[in-house]
This record gives sequence, C-alpha cells and structure tokens, in this order.
Amino acid sequence: MSGYIGPIPVPQGIQNKETFTATAAQTTFNTNGYTDGAFISVYLNGVRLINGTDYTATNGSDFVLTQAASVSDVVDFESFNSFSLASQQFENITTKNPTHEDTDGGRESALSFQGEQSGGEISTLAAIQASHDGTADDQKGDLIFKTNDGSDNNAPTERLRIDSDGSIVPATLGTSNVKLGLNAGKAIASGGNYNTVIGEESGASLSTGDVNTFVGYQSGDATTTSGNNVGVGYASLTTNILSSKNVAIGNNALKTHNLGSAGDGLNVAVGHGAGEEITTGISNTLIGANVGDALTDADYNVAIGFGALSSDTKGDRSVAIGLNALTTQNFTSVTTTNNTAVGDNAGYAVTTGTNNTLIGSRSGDAITSGLGNVAVGDEALSTETQGQRSIGIGVGALFNQNTTSATDVYNTAVGHAAGNQVTSGTNNTLVGRQAGLAVTTGSANTYIGPGTMGTATSGSNNTVIGGYNGNQGGFDLRTASNSIVLSDGAGTVGFIYDGAESAPLWKMNNSVNGNWTCRMVHTSTSTPYGIHINYPSTAPNGSDNYPIYFNDSSAARFFVFSNGNVVNTNNSYGAISDIKLKENITDASSQWDDVKAIKIKKYSMKADKLDAPNMMGVIAQDLETSGMDGLVQETIDRDDNMDDLGTTTKSVKYSILYMKAIKALQEAMTRIETLESENTAIKDRLDALEAE
Repeated sequence: MSGYIGPIPVPQGIQNKETFTATAAQTTFNTNGYTDGAFISVYLNGVRLINGTDYTATNGSDFVLTQAASVSDVVDFESFNSFSLASQQFENITTKNPTHEDTDGGRESALSFQGEQSGGEISTLAAIQASHDGTADDQKGDLIFKTNDGSDNNAPTERLRIDSDGSIVPATLGTSNVKLGLNAGKAIASGGNYNTVIGEESGASLSTGDVNTFVGYQSGDATTTSGNNVGVGYASLTTNILSSKNVAIGNNALKTHNLGSAGDGLNVAVGHGAGEEITTGISNTLIGANVGDALTDADYNVAIGFGALSSDTKGDRSVAIGLNALTTQNFTSVTTTNNTAVGDNAGYAVTTGTNNTLIGSRSGDAITSGLGNVAVGDEALSTETQGQRSIGIGVGALFNQNTTSATDVYNTAVGHAAGNQVTSGTNNTLVGRQAGLAVTTGSANTYIGPGTMGTATSGSNNTVIGGYNGNQGGFDLRTASNSIVLSDGAGTVGFIYDGAESAPLWKMNNSVNGNWTCRMVHTSTSTPYGIHINYPSTAPNGSDNYPIYFNDSSAARFFVFSNGNVVNTNNSYGAISDIKLKENITDASSQWDDVKAIKIKKYSMKADKLDAPNMMGVIAQDLETSGMDGLVQETIDRDDNMDDLGTTTKSVKYSILYMKAIKALQEAMTRIETLESENTAIKDRLDALEAE
C-alpha cells in the first residue's frame, strides 16, 4: 500500500487511500480499517465532508453518511495509521544503485542480515539481492537469496534465485538440480545432474546420480549413483541404491527395491504400498493400492487394481488387471506363471496354477492349481478349481465345471451360458448361446448352434449342429450317446445318425408336404457320378441284405438285394415312352435271325467261388460275335475314388434284348398264324376228300 509519513497521530504515520463508487441510496461504506475515526478524511465527488456532520466513523472499519449517496457517486477515503521505525511494516521501500550499467548482475542492491555472536563478532547471516538479469539495455531483474553455511564470513552463498521470467532456480552443485527440504539432496556432488529432490531426506544420498526425481519424506534417500528414477511419496524407493529407471508413486511404493549391482530396474509402481516388498525384481508394472505388495524377486509382472497380485512373491510374467485379480497367487520359488487375469476378482483363488487366461468379472475365480485354462466372460469357469486345459468363452460358460483334481478336461464352450451346467464331463465342444446348457456329466460331445442340445444332460460322443434342443422331431437324444444330428437354426431335424439304437443307422427327416426328402446335385460339367453304395469289408451277395429298401406305412414296396436282384410289389418296370418325346419313328426290322443267334448259357460269377453254375443268361462277347454289338456296353473299371484301374467291363442291355425277343415272338406268331391258316385249308380239303 502507498504510505505517508507525518507527525499525526504519533511522530510517524502511514496514509491509506480507498475509493468507492456508490450504489443507489448507499450510506454505509466498509473500509480496510482505521485506527482512530478522528484521523480520517471522506470526500464525496471531490468535496471533503465534515466528520460528525456529514458522516460518522466509530467502529474502526465503516463510515456512515448522514445523507445517502446517489448511484455512481464517487466516495474517496483516507486514513492515517502509526508505524514504528524499530519494527515497522512498509508498503514501499526503495533502494537505488546509481551506477549506469547493463551487465548481468549489475545495478544490484542488497539487504543484509547481520547479528553478533556471543563474543561480539558481527556475522552476516543472510542477504537478499536484486540485480539486473541479462546484458541487454532493459528492465529485467532477478532476486537472489543467500545464506551463510558457517564459513562464508561476510559473503553468504547463493541458495535460490528468481529470474526475470519467474523461474525459481536453486543453487546447487552439479547441473540443473532442484533441492527442497531438510537434507534433501545433501550429498549431490559435481557429477549429479538434473535431479529434483523435494521433501525431508529425499535423495539424501545422491552423489553422482543423474535425472532422478524424488518427492516426499525419505523418497530415494539411499540412491547414490543410479539415475532416471522417479519416487513420489513417503519412503518411495527408500532402499534403492544402484537400480535405475524405476517409477514409484505412492507411500512406500517400491520401498525395498534394491539391485545388488548397478542395472536397470525398469519397475513401475503407482499406488500406496505398490511393489512395497520388491527387492531384486525387475520390469514389473504395478498400479493400485497394495498391488504386487508381496513380490520380492519377481520379474515382468503387470498388476493393475486394488489387491491385484498382492500375495505372490516370486512368480514371473503374470498379468492381473482388476480388483483382487490373481490376489491369492503365490509362487515361493522363481516360476514363469504366464497367468493373465483381467476383471473384478478374475483368477481370485489361483495359487499355483499356470498358463491360465481369465478375462471378465469373476472369471476362473475358483481356480487354484488348474493350468492352461481360458475363461472369457463374467463368471466363465467360475467353479473350477484344479481342472486343466478348458476353454470357456461367454457369460457363465462352463460355470459349474469342477473336476476337483488335476485332470486334463479339454472342454471348449463358446457362447452365453454354453456348457453352463457341465460338472465332470470332459472333451466337449459347445459353441453357441446356451449350447449344451444342461449337460452335466456327458463327454466328448460336439454341439454347435444357439440352444443346441440345451436339454441334454448325460449323453456322450454326440455331434449336433443347428439348434436341435435334444428332444425334437420325434427324436430324443437327451441322455443318448453316439449320435449325429444336423438341424436347421430352429432345431428342425434333417439328418440323423442314430447311434443309440441296437442297429445304428443314418436317417433323413422332412416333414414338409410335397417336398423331396433328399436331393443330390452334381454340378460338374463333365463326368458326373451319383450315388455309390459300397460294402468294402464283405460281399454278402445274398437275398437278405438290402443296399436299397423302400417301404411305406403299410408294406415294403421296392428293394434291391445284395446279389443285385430287384424286387417290387407289382413287378412293374417302365421307361419313358410318350410320343411327345420321340421322333424318327419307324417299324422295327426283323429280329428273327438275331434271336436265333443268341446263345443262352448257364454260369456262375467268379467272385462267388461256386463249383457249379447257378445263373442263366448271355455272355457279352457272344453277342458281339453274333453281330449284336449294340446290346453290349463297355465301361471303365474304377476304384472307390473313381480312379481308372486300366481295365474295362462289358455289360448287356437286357431290356433291349427282351424287346428283340418280343419282336421275334411277333414274327413267330405271324408265321404260326399263317401255318394255322394253311393247316386249316389243308384239313378242309382232306375232310372234303374223305367225304366223297
């Protein structure tokens, strides 16, 4: 504040001034205070008012106008207060250096603080100096604080400088070090550079270490020559001597970390007590209160969240993210764990299990020694304790699985609540929302599709695709085994291998009126083939094995025996014969000579290995010899993969042979009818002759 020295009210006085802009009808004005109402002056719009007439001032802070001021009136106020030259407060004290100069540190003025020692010696205890900052012809200044370290005599040592740009620069040994606090950085020598130590005893042992930042009581107080450390918080990095490139933020963070020799610690610990017990462990990242606070000689761990990885001492390469994630895990010897737990209480109970990946709230939270498991989703694999190598992906997937012993389970469940009720079943693959939902003890099942086998419980070795729930379309597989079902997304059964029957077989179902049960389409533009039925292990060649069999609701209608015989109920076989499909129609020529040339033989098939003939028919080569090549068809012999075997087999078109026989029969009938007519005429003549 500005001041005025005068004889009133005491030999020395200070004048204070204040200005107010009145509001409408304002009478009371609050000031910064005055000692005596008799030693003030009040002006209204420049006109001095009379104390006691125009205003009153009695309480040491307010003055009150007798007549209210108008809006925007200007009211000026002056007061006069006493001061002491022996112990005085000044608003402005000006010291001036009369030397004309622009040198750095020139134009200086100083205020020295002296005292007398017990022997009467005068000591310069401290000094404050203002001087020119820089060498330009300008007004820049700096303020320098100096203290006597006990041996400076009348020239105290610079301790702190405020530059013209407002920078606060502590004066220390080394380059660009900042120290603040009792004994902070007290050992920094000329080699210690770019350190910042704030707080009592912080960085107290630093000698030649560089680029350290320690903030808080005893933070980094044992560090000597290591560098690039950050310790913020009470006793953070308080034991470290030689380890470099660590970050500890929080009370007691990395409190006991200390490598036995100079090296990069590369630990990051953020939170109260984070990494508190780490001694020689390196490359750990720990974020959250009490995170990883029991780790000692452990490396390459990541733990984020309160209580995450808070019990382990020597496990390496774990990732725990979330409240209490892997909080119970504890390896008492150096072990590569490869556990990953992400989510609230994920992997909560893991003790010695390894190679688990658990992502989601409470995922795998009961696993203790189980290993090689993957759980992704809230409460996935949430009950399992010791089972190994299962995969549960989806909320509640494999929720109830628990083998209670170190067993390779190999269940895979993907989808919301997939395999939710599995307890001791193994080797299941369940994919889709609620796939295998009710399965408990069933094993080696493969269920794919939403709700697939959702009602099945104990069956094993089943494969079901497409939403079939276990009891649809007249097929109940809820407790059955060894079956295959293909269904549409609504669970409508289309294709079944019923392995539960005494004689397992394939089934195709279609309940839609007017539709085919099965249609097979070959889209190749050359050499297509159709259905191939093969008995690779036997040749029954009998009349009681059916490669093809058809029956309806009342009787068997058509079937083919394994010996090739074809049987139907009405012995009706046909060919497409509509005239609308035919052209070049002429009467067939005589077949008399061809039929006469046909050699009918008896024989047996070589594959049947018989001692005597059991069949009757023709030989293809005989027909060719007789000139009836058109009745013979020659085909390439192929294996089951349709590869050419290098041989051919000839077959006979018996249906055409039969037509030739019919034509020959017609010719024979004509000849017979002619002969009958001739015989009748001869008989009539004989009868006539006999009658004469």
